[in-house]
Amino acid sequence: MSSPCVLIVDDDEASLCQMSETVEGLGFAIRTATSGQGALDCLRGGNVDVLLLDLVMPDIDGLAVLEAMARAGASVPAIVAVARPDPALLASAANAGAMDFVEKPATAERLRFAIDMAGLTGQEDSLVATLAGGWKQRLALGAAILHNPQILFLDEPTSGVDPLTRREFWGFINAVVARGVTVMVTTHFMDEAEYCDRVALIYRGQVIALDTPEALQARVKTAELPNPTLEDAFIGLIEVHDRARAA
Repeated sequence: MSSPCVLIVDDDEASLCQMSETVEGLGFAIRTATSGQGALDCLRGGNVDVLLLDLVMPDIDGLAVLEAMARAGASVPAIVAVARPDPALLASAANAGAMDFVEKPATAERLRFAIDMAGLTGQEDSLVATLAGGWKQRLALGAAILHNPQILFLDEPTSGVDPLTRREFWGFINAVVARGVTVMVTTHFMDEAEYCDRVALIYRGQVIALDTPEALQARVKTAELPNPTLEDAFIGLIEVHDRARAA
């Protein structure tokens, strides 16, 4: 099976070279263009799975390319590349059909995340209600990060998905955190909570403990329970809380 093909478009030679080398190093096939017109010509030729598009270019800029794609009914997912994340410009790109953005020079981790999120390709014409749980969650995360938030709240993001998809989704969450975004997650899965830097345990609407997963586990460690899980910690701290209330 051939690797997905990423079309990289940038009028700046150094930037085009950096992104091309990075994307190719991630194992993707690449094609390149140095102008908006070149991008449209490549897209008309087909065999493009993801578009990585500079927004600021002479003549036909990135926004014009996105608008032309929309008029032509092109279904290639687009990631825009910017030197500085201008909220108004990114909003215009999102309205024109972009699904994510990267800040130049983009790291391998950031490009990997953006291209993996573009794995929604093939689902463009599907109603959200008909998508499987994992696709819905990926779509929701992609929409949530498009405007480059500083804080992201995810309410039970992996509810109703299989264990493999849960693990993959946490990989996406960790990639968002690596971008400097603070992510707050609610979950009933204690094994998931162990991925977090800090955990608040909520019982009957009240925060009964707030610490790192390791510190919470250490609070219930005993000779009989030398290696408690976070679930053990939750149960043990609930019992401590109830005894304190009853005293």
